[in-house]
Amino acid sequence: MLRLIFLGTLVLVGILSGQRFARASEDNVVHIVSWGGKFQSDLMSSWVAPAAKRSGLILQTDSWDGDYGALTRRVSIGLNTWDLVHVESYYVMTPGHDQLFRSFPKRSLPTISATYLNDPLLVTILNEGYAAPVLEYAYIAATREDLLPQNAKQTSYGWKEFWDLKRLPGHRGLRDFPIGNLEAALVSLGHSPQSYLYDPTLAKDVIQHRVQEALDRLHELRGYIVWWKTGDQLEASLDSGDMVFAGAWSGRLLSVHRELCKTVTVAQCRLKTALDSALISTDWWVIPANTTRGEAADKLVKALFSREAVDGAKQFSERQGYTAPINDKISADPVAQFYLNAGSSGNTQAVARIDERFWSANFDWINEEWQSWRLANQ
Repeated sequence: MLRLIFLGTLVLVGILSGQRFARASEDNVVHIVSWGGKFQSDLMSSWVAPAAKRSGLILQTDSWDGDYGALTRRVSIGLNTWDLVHVESYYVMTPGHDQLFRSFPKRSLPTISATYLNDPLLVTILNEGYAAPVLEYAYIAATREDLLPQNAKQTSYGWKEFWDLKRLPGHRGLRDFPIGNLEAALVSLGHSPQSYLYDPTLAKDVIQHRVQEALDRLHELRGYIVWWKTGDQLEASLDSGDMVFAGAWSGRLLSVHRELCKTVTVAQCRLKTALDSALISTDWWVIPANTTRGEAADKLVKALFSREAVDGAKQFSERQGYTAPINDKISADPVAQFYLNAGSSGNTQAVARIDERFWSANFDWINEEWQSWRLANQ
């Protein structure tokens, strides 16, 4: 009998030890989610996976479609299984974000770009500790100059020229999304997004009027707009010439340049990009509030901004054309560096930075207005 009790105790100890071992192993796992495709493949292989390995972390990866409403619901009711999620700028300060995301206010990111320490809004986001930057890019005006009338060519093609259908004919490509397009329309009218749209002292009825002003301006392009939803569509339409002008992601323009112009310099390429039309935006990492592995996710975030991770960040940036938010020159290739600079805070000619606080607070009702306008302007 004593022998059986002893054996039973050994079995129980073994089971409990196994549970502790499994738990310890799980604590080193980070379930990370980004946007899929070659983008995510490059992000993981170049930058994230090496940083995780150096930190003793095991990655589980998924991609998602950006259904922020579904993510909010999953976190709110405790069904979320993700530990680190790649989100766009307008979600990072979404109402109730302090309940949706874990906060790590003492997080140290030693290689982060100095820009993030000089911009008051970005400093606020970093100090709150609810998010860390993934990348920067621009929504920017681009032109196939070779498709314009010979007598209409000029030195720059910004948002004002984007609306000049008479002198600069041809289809205009725009992302089927309000963010970026409303700002571009207002800039084409001579307005600054910071003061004319983002000003936190503006009453809602004033904002509504200015959103409608932007939609009316976009209406002037009816019959000329090619709406794109994915970067692949954008690239294909610029490559083929279906778009003469485009509101484009700066990272995708690097791919178009490489396709159209190969190793030709930016100045000689038939694709032209207006640096002074750039609307800079930041994507962010967030850690959902109900994850049980928040410390591991935070450990990975900090590893991404270690000195050892810089080369991986640069490699990702050069492959994808999106600027890693590190305080270092990204590329020795002058063509890649041009597009990376165009879509970063280092672009001193940029017309504005898309404001996280404004869009997080106003996205839902503006998007409803956008969808109604789009339906009425098919």
